[in-house]
Amino acid sequence: MFGKSTTNDDLLGKQQHIPVERGNVYWVDVLFDEMNPGFKCGCRPCVVVSNDEANTYSGNINICPISSRRDKYWYIHPQVNLHTGKESFVLTENIRTVEKSKLKSFVCKLASDEMKLVDDAIKTQLNLKSKGTKKRKADKEKIKAHAYALIEEIFK
Repeated sequence: MFGKSTTNDDLLGKQQHIPVERGNVYWVDVLFDEMNPGFKCGCRPCVVVSNDEANTYSGNINICPISSRRDKYWYIHPQVNLHTGKESFVLTENIRTVEKSKLKSFVCKLASDEMKLVDDAIKTQLNLKSKGTKKRKADKEKIKAHAYALIEEIFK
C-alpha cells in the first residue's frame, strides 16, 4: 500500500548521525501542556513536519504525534507504516513545536506517498486553500476516498 520507507534497522549504527528531516519519525518526550489537556503526551512516536531548512538551522522542530488508536477525526488521521505490526495514525490536529533535544531515538522515515497523505491532512486541518476551488475539492475527495477505503478494510 505504501512506498518504501527507511527503518531503524536500515540505519543501525548510524543513528547519532541521522539529520532531522521532514518525514522522519522519532520517539519524542512530549510533556503535558496545561493549555491543551487533550494533547497526547509522554514518550511517543512523532513525525517531523517542519521544513528541512528550519530543521537544519533551528533548535526547534514541528511534529505531529502518532497513535495506534483511530478516533472520531479519522479524516485528518492518515495511516502510516512504522513497521511495528500495529496500525499507526498521524494526529495532524496536534501539531507541536518541540526542542530537538526532546528527540529520543529514530524510528523510520515515512515514504513519500505517506507524507503526501500527512500534508493533505494538515492542509485540511488548517483549512489551507489550494490553488483554485476545483483542486481543493479534488484534494478533499482524495482524502475522503482514502479514509473510506481504510474503513472498508477494517470492517471486512
